[in-house]
Amino acid sequence: MKKPIIKLCLLAAAVSAASGANAADIRLNGFLSAGGGKAISQGKARDALGNAYDVEYTADAVTEGFYGDDITFSPDSNYGLQISADLGNGLSATGQVTGNGGESFEAVISWAYISYAFNENVSVQVGRQRQPLFYYSDFIDVGYAYHWIRPPQDLSANSGDTFDGIQLRWHGAAGSWDFNADVRYGEGEEDLVTPDLVATNYSVDMYGAVLKASNSWLVLRASFLNTDTYVEIPGESSVFLGPDLQPQLSKEDPINYTFIGLAANVNFGNAFVVAEYTYGDPEDATGVFVFADTDNDGTPDTNAPVTPSGSDTDAAWYISAGYRLGAFTPHITYGEREHDYVFSAGSFDPSTLIETTQKSSQITVGVRWDFHPSAAFKLEYLTRSDESDDFYKNNAGIFGQGFGDSLEVDLVSFSVDVIF
Repeated sequence: MKKPIIKLCLLAAAVSAASGANAADIRLNGFLSAGGGKAISQGKARDALGNAYDVEYTADAVTEGFYGDDITFSPDSNYGLQISADLGNGLSATGQVTGNGGESFEAVISWAYISYAFNENVSVQVGRQRQPLFYYSDFIDVGYAYHWIRPPQDLSANSGDTFDGIQLRWHGAAGSWDFNADVRYGEGEEDLVTPDLVATNYSVDMYGAVLKASNSWLVLRASFLNTDTYVEIPGESSVFLGPDLQPQLSKEDPINYTFIGLAANVNFGNAFVVAEYTYGDPEDATGVFVFADTDNDGTPDTNAPVTPSGSDTDAAWYISAGYRLGAFTPHITYGEREHDYVFSAGSFDPSTLIETTQKSSQITVGVRWDFHPSAAFKLEYLTRSDESDDFYKNNAGIFGQGFGDSLEVDLVSFSVDVIF
């Protein structure tokens, strides 16, 4: 039996066992997206040793699903099955199993929490939940719920898409306005996989909040996150952290990270505009060096840092507009991301730190066709330009090779999104 079926059956059995005696109202629903695409124009990036390779487009930063110069059908394909049980008297349980093409459709538990409503305005959730950083976070995997194939992927964040903890929710109304406030506390983790680094990023002592106000034509949303983060690298990794060649960003000496997100969605009947801005700031992240064992002798090459030694700020934004023409919704999106780094220019001496900026702009045009009450077909063209400074492109990184046009790519993709 396949893993997704095993996990779903176990989840269903657990919910049924816990609620059978109370004749709970159990609901099962789900979603599925199947699509494909191909990079039709690619810039040249350079790896840690200066070797050039074609740029790929990351369709999902969490699952590392990406498009290259060969057509592929996995990066934007995913599924999800959700089980919820209303146990009565304000108590409920929710579980969700999801799988993404970027992770070979392996099933993971995205939601697994118990909820208790104190009254019609206040409730609490305990367990695994979605990290509500972005406007679409609560339903990011449900492609049918928005007009794009995927929401803009260049928004800044330094945390995974789930957290384990507790969340308190409040809902109220005044006149024509609805108000929602969420506060949360917990922890999370995210695997980091790059050509130079295989590690796990842990977020601990995490707290945050979301505030939302909405009426019939406008939604305003603000989110906040503060957490301590640290990195653990497997013992067999050929990457070392310094400058003392002992792990920095460690559990004993984490870095504090702050995230802020602002969003607005305006509905003019058939026309709509949605915009979002995010800002990430890792406090005191400079001075963290990463070195590669380029000659495989078991020791780090202290003259060869392969990644930024620190990160000052990471800011991103987009604005998207569309118009509903019956079953068809053409749309266009423009966005930018700017990530400021601090590099060690091939030296172990911290006095050689140099500031540099990675920057990109992106345009997406597409159309959504609602050909069925529960299904939509989408087609998109995306073009992203690399506007990083010359130092980042030509001189930053190991041996002064730079990263080339590491963000330059054009992509054509499609998907079919279904809910059930």
